[in-house]
Amino acid sequence: MSQEPLTEDQRKAYELYLLAGENEAQIKQALNLLVEGSEPYRYLYFLDKLKKGGLEGLSESDKTYLGQINFQNASESERCLYLRNLLLSYDACEDPEKRKKIVDKLLEAASSFRRFDFNFKKAERAGIKQDEDTGPNEEEIRKNATLDESLWKPKAREDLIGETLANMRLEEEKMTKDAEKN
Repeated sequence: MSQEPLTEDQRKAYELYLLAGENEAQIKQALNLLVEGSEPYRYLYFLDKLKKGGLEGLSESDKTYLGQINFQNASESERCLYLRNLLLSYDACEDPEKRKKIVDKLLEAASSFRRFDFNFKKAERAGIKQDEDTGPNEEEIRKNATLDESLWKPKAREDLIGETLANMRLEEEKMTKDAEKN
């Protein structure tokens, strides 16, 4: 599914929205640049609503629209909204059964991507067994849909720091080699 190039008004609207920050007047001005009801308008509108108030900031008609998005037939911007809605729903949900259903929907959406892959280190830290060729077992992921964040957040931070330092060392070595060549 290829995405159409942005029109000048769309580009200006996205640019203005990004630069607006919390400035409501500029956000409104950005939305006014787009045709109300068009896909770019809906995307920016929902992006703003979800960013500001999460699911609570949506009207019933907004929730209905997001609930009717069919991921398989959706455009790229609708897919982004669909996934954002699912992730916010997961965060807001306290019922373990509903959370598992949300995880199922996320996995279903993820399976439609050709090159979707899990980060194997994170899966191992989460205690999910991995099949050697296929990665994490989906049944294990569903079973562990509510993971104890205290187990993996500190480890993730340590990994990020380690990776950053390793990348900095590689960059420093590269710069040293380049300097020696000159």
